[in-house]
Amino acid sequence: MPLSPEAQNILRALSGPIADARRPEFMQAVTTKLEAAGPVAIGPGTVHRVARTVLRDFWDPPPDLRQGRVGPRGPRNA
Repeated sequence: MPLSPEAQNILRALSGPIADARRPEFMQAVTTKLEAAGPVAIGPGTVHRVARTVLRDFWDPPPDLRQGRVGPRGPRNA
């Protein structure tokens, strides 16, 4: 499915936190979901919505470096 330049820009922006090696896989997963939606008008909003749901499967959060620490984890106000 060919995507408009605007849709491709949205996908590039949303793929920022994904590892470079997994970005083509992310783009393919989004395209597959859009194709599965059927003959629906695919605009920027639809692309963004679908990409955000697919992004959850591809984003690996950074490790929590605070593990094992005891005490408050936020700033102290007093």
